[in-house]
Amino acid sequence: EEEEEEEVEVEEEEKFDDGEVECAETKLRKLSSWCRTVMENPEAKMGLLEGIVKLCLERDADVWFSVRKRAFEVALRVFQDIIPGYRIRSFTEKESGVKLSKEVKSLTSFEDSLLKRYQQYLAILSETIEAARGQRKGSKFDVMSLDNKTKIPREKLNILKETGVRCLCDLLLSRPHFNFRTNIVAVLVPLMNDKSPESKASEISCKTITTLLEQDTTCEPSLEAVRFICKLVKTAKEVKKEVLDTFLSLQMQDVDLPQDRDGVNEEEGRNNKKYRRLEEKQRKKLSRKERKRIKVHAQVKKELKELESRSEER
Repeated sequence: EEEEEEEVEVEEEEKFDDGEVECAETKLRKLSSWCRTVMENPEAKMGLLEGIVKLCLERDADVWFSVRKRAFEVALRVFQDIIPGYRIRSFTEKESGVKLSKEVKSLTSFEDSLLKRYQQYLAILSETIEAARGQRKGSKFDVMSLDNKTKIPREKLNILKETGVRCLCDLLLSRPHFNFRTNIVAVLVPLMNDKSPESKASEISCKTITTLLEQDTTCEPSLEAVRFICKLVKTAKEVKKEVLDTFLSLQMQDVDLPQDRDGVNEEEGRNNKKYRRLEEKQRKKLSRKERKRIKVHAQVKKELKELESRSEER
């Protein structure tokens, strides 16, 4: 709170300049002021959001650590504030040919820019975490590169890793409906089994996925998490108990379809024509949202049964 009182006011004409050479204090103060400016008018200030994301890759060997860490946190705050309450979808080919009003064009331009910066931010966090774990499969942003070819100290990289993990966790829980949720889950689930003694990544990730499953009302985030966890269990030589414990938080409530007059239930009647007709009749009475939830729920069950079968084989 004290830091916010010291923030400098942002001039209206202020824009991100990638070529400026500044000290750490100046960049940190700029990050704070850019943060406030973008949140006040995101559609008009997306250029400053680009600047915030670029500072997540600060390469000045003298200030890189403090600037990157602060940029991670500032970008998180901005995205949480400006992300809309809906998932942004791409226009279909037919919709792309329709003439748009000035307001709609402005909105779609903002959405496109937001998605681009958000995807970049998630990729930077992901690459930083992978670099700290020594699992860099392919680097798009070269997070290990600093000016003067200075080597990044391992202890500072581990701190950035934990900061990145916390940012991803906060985004997943606060904006689970938004685009690239799968990307976040794909990074966090392997971290659940992280065995680094000096890292809290495993604990943080397990708590986050547990909370996600507990709060899920659509089953879609749960299905994604279950699929990635099942994949982890199938491929890992050893899995921590905490990873498997997350399954206890699944909101698995069976849908009660009435029995027919012969008492045929779901387990006994899958091959019974009379039961299938009754089931179809009941499903047609459900809303589209309810039918989708049941379908996803069934997929979750299927994934868990496959995992159970493999465990028995072992």
